[in-house]
Amino acid sequence: MKEVNALTIISIVSFCISLLLAFFLLSVKSKNKISNQLFATFLILSAIDISGWFQHLFYPGLSNFGMTKSLLSFLQMPVLYFYVLSVCYSDFKLKPKHLLHAVPFLVANLMMIPRFYAVNTKAKIALFENYNTIWELIYVHISIDLQFIIYIILIFIILKRYKKIFQQNFSDTGSKAFDWLFQFTVVSAIIHSV
Repeated sequence: MKEVNALTIISIVSFCISLLLAFFLLSVKSKNKISNQLFATFLILSAIDISGWFQHLFYPGLSNFGMTKSLLSFLQMPVLYFYVLSVCYSDFKLKPKHLLHAVPFLVANLMMIPRFYAVNTKAKIALFENYNTIWELIYVHISIDLQFIIYIILIFIILKRYKKIFQQNFSDTGSKAFDWLFQFTVVSAIIHSV
């Protein structure tokens, strides 16, 4: 029997809640359609990432699907960044140039082709026996962490500018959007750091 512990249960519950909220955001009619779609996409990517904590219950072993699923982490922070932009700036629109933010995801997948995607399961297992010495995997881990730091800094810069503009234009010094985004960003940074 496969092991189920508290972390597995928490991750399954978090996965389900993230997907439910994402589907709600995608189905609700709102004037903030792009913001809802971006946040729903972020929640779906987060749910996929969280599924790594319990995927062994349903799909044991190493697979190309599992690796691609793990590398989707490269898309979480760009989507969150675009979500923050869409909330702070009402005229925000996604443009083809924004696809450049997916380059790290594509590079990581291309790097994994020769020694992971293109080999059999036995070779994949051998690769992961030397996990800490494989340069592709070291690159992936360092890149994801570095990307997280860069995007968190960019998000805080956007929030600082948004607060300054808001205070210049309105007598009320508080903004619910700013408070929500700031708290969410701080919590995300803390969770990722832990």
